[in-house]
Amino acid sequence: MKSKQLIMLSLLFMLGCTTAKKVTSTTITEPQKTPSDALAQGKDLYENRCAKCHKLYAASDYNIQRWPRILNSMQYKAKITDQQKELILSYLSNSIKQ
Repeated sequence: MKSKQLIMLSLLFMLGCTTAKKVTSTTITEPQKTPSDALAQGKDLYENRCAKCHKLYAASDYNIQRWPRILNSMQYKAKITDQQKELILSYLSNSIKQ
């Protein structure tokens, strides 16, 4: 009986002496988007969010100074984030230049 207790105590002692592995946290970031990915995403947002309520306007229907004001006024209705609004603006700006 004493030998079993001695073995158990030895095992507990050995387990207590083991070192714990350190777990490091890593930050998961979104993959970097290429400019063409961002433009495609902006186009998709423009076509799917804005067209829900009204016809789509060509990017050239308004100048580059007017689009930000339009997007600001429509952001709440379209339920888009600031980041999504910037993607749409980038798409429209790029479309005007071409």
